[in-house]
Amino acid sequence: MKSSSIIRIPRNWKSKASYAYEADYQCRIGDQLAKQQLLNQPNAGFRLISRDDEALAIRLALIDQADHSLDLQYYKWLDDNSGSLLMSHVIAAADRGVRVRLLIDDIHFDADLNAQALDLHPNIEIRLFNPFDSRRMTPLTRPLEWLRDDRVNHRMHNKLILVDSLVALCGGRNISDNYFGLSSQVTFRDLDLLTVGDVIPAMSSAFDDFWNSRWAIPVGSLLKVSLPVRQRKRLQLMLRRFKRSRQYGHVARLQELTQLSVPAITEQLTWAKATVLYDLPDKVQIGRRKPADDSDPLLLALRQVKANLRLMSPYLIPTPGMLELLRQYRKRGVKVTILTNSLASNDVLIAHGGYMAYRQQLLKLGATIYELSPTAQFQPPAPSRYSLHSKTLIFDQNKVFIGTHNADPRSIHLNTEMGLLIDSESLTAQVLAEFNSHTQQGNSWRVSRRFGYLFWRRVRRGQTELKRHEPETTRWRRLVARMFSWLPIHKQL
Repeated sequence: MKSSSIIRIPRNWKSKASYAYEADYQCRIGDQLAKQQLLNQPNAGFRLISRDDEALAIRLALIDQADHSLDLQYYKWLDDNSGSLLMSHVIAAADRGVRVRLLIDDIHFDADLNAQALDLHPNIEIRLFNPFDSRRMTPLTRPLEWLRDDRVNHRMHNKLILVDSLVALCGGRNISDNYFGLSSQVTFRDLDLLTVGDVIPAMSSAFDDFWNSRWAIPVGSLLKVSLPVRQRKRLQLMLRRFKRSRQYGHVARLQELTQLSVPAITEQLTWAKATVLYDLPDKVQIGRRKPADDSDPLLLALRQVKANLRLMSPYLIPTPGMLELLRQYRKRGVKVTILTNSLASNDVLIAHGGYMAYRQQLLKLGATIYELSPTAQFQPPAPSRYSLHSKTLIFDQNKVFIGTHNADPRSIHLNTEMGLLIDSESLTAQVLAEFNSHTQQGNSWRVSRRFGYLFWRRVRRGQTELKRHEPETTRWRRLVARMFSWLPIHKQL
C-alpha cells in the first residue's frame, strides 16, 4: 500500500450510493431485541461503557453476531493489536455474507487496515473521508499539503458502529490499543454508549449522509492494488501472533467477555428520550460551516442549566461564545466544574499550550478546574500512564451529552462531530459517578488561583500535595507548552 504517487482528488467525485438496510428482526440480534423494543417504544435504550476491556469485548461480540450489515465510521483505526483483532472479526463477518461499509478519515490512514487487500473482498467496501492528495504519509508530504490546501485541515472526527440497523455503539473511542488498555505508552480514559431503540434510524441516516457525500472516496480509486493475497495472509499472521502475545493476555476478562451474547450486553439498558446530533459532511468545505442556531438542542440545553454544569474534555480551548456563556452562568449562580488533562497527561502538547492561555481567565469567571493526573489510580489498573479522552457534558442532574466533541475551536469550526443528548436522571447519575471518580481520591489536581499565581492541589492517601508549577512534568515540557501558548493559532486547535 505504500506509494509515492500524488493523486488529485476530484472535487465533484460521485461514488455509487448505498444506504443502511431496513431494520429486520429476523436475525440473531433482532430475535433478542424484539421484546425490549416493543415494550419500550418510542424511547431508546443505553448502556454506558467505561471499562477498556469491556469496550473492546462488546465491539467484538456485536461484530460476531451481525447477520446483515456492519457500518463502521472512525476518525482513526490503527493496524495495531486491537485494530488487527477487530478487523479480523470484520473479515469473518464479511465471509459469512454480512455487508461491510467502512468509512475512515484519511488523517491517520497509511498502511493501516491493509486496505488494498480488504477492499477486494466482495462484501467489504472502504471509503476514505476527505483524502489527502499525497498517498504517502511522510514527515514532509502531508504537512506540506496541510499548509498548501486548507481543505485537509477539516477532518471527520465521528466514531460509530451500526450492526444490522438495530444496535449502535458511539462515543469517544477510536480503534487503537490506547483506548482498550493494551498500550504500554498511554491509556485513554473514555466513554462509549451502546444504543438501541428509536434513535437508530437517525444514526443510520447520519452514516449514510457521510458515506454518500462527495468527500467519501472509494479506497480503490486512490490506491494501486498489489499483492492482495500476501497482505491478507499478513493480517491473519498478525492476528495469530497477537493471540499468543502477553498483551492479549493482559486483559484478563477479554476472552470471557468476547463470548458475550446480546441479552448479556443489553441486560442493563437505561431507557430514555434522546436526540442524535451530528454535523453534516459539507462542514469540511471552506465557507460552508453552519452558523450558530438558537434552536440547536445542545445550545438550548446549555442555556437552560439551572444549578450545575460539568464538562469533561481532553482538550479545552474556549471560544468567545464559551467565555460569554461562563459570564452568564456566573451572574445566574450556576456552578461550572471542568475536568481536562494536565500538562503531564495531555497527549497533544500544542493543545495544552492553547488551554494555558485561557486557564486564568476560566478561573476568574468562576469555573472549578480539575486536571487529570497520569498516575491516577483506577480499577482495574492500566499498563501505562493515563490521559483523559472522554467528551461529556452533564446538565444539572437530569441530562447528559456524550459524543466526539472537544471543547475547542477545532470541534466547533473545523471537524465534523456527533453525539447523543439524553434526558435521563439514571444515566446522568452514572456519568456523574464517572466524573467524580476522576476528580476525587487524588486522581486529579485541582487548579486554584491566588494573587495572580496558579497552584495545583490534590489529596492522595490522606496526604495533601501542593505544587506551584504544572505537576508531574519536566522543566523542558513546561517551557515548550508555554511557548505554544504564545502562538496565534488557537483557532486551529
